[in-house]
Amino acid sequence: MTGMQRRAWPESTHNKEIVGAIIYFAVGYPLVNEIWPDSNAALWGFILVGVVGGYLLKRHQRKRNYK
Repeated sequence: MTGMQRRAWPESTHNKEIVGAIIYFAVGYPLVNEIWPDSNAALWGFILVGVVGGYLLKRHQRKRNYK
């Protein structure tokens, strides 16, 4: 075990993702409600874009780390 580095997730990357998600929802949710106040589809579309965007960012990060 000596001489081997422990592989762990960098803490700063995880914190940036959390802050990014909070900003996305804190800014985007009021904006969606202002533009389309009575639309449930707009809210679900907003959530879907956030989930898919987060997945694509994580996938890109994993591919970059394995090269």
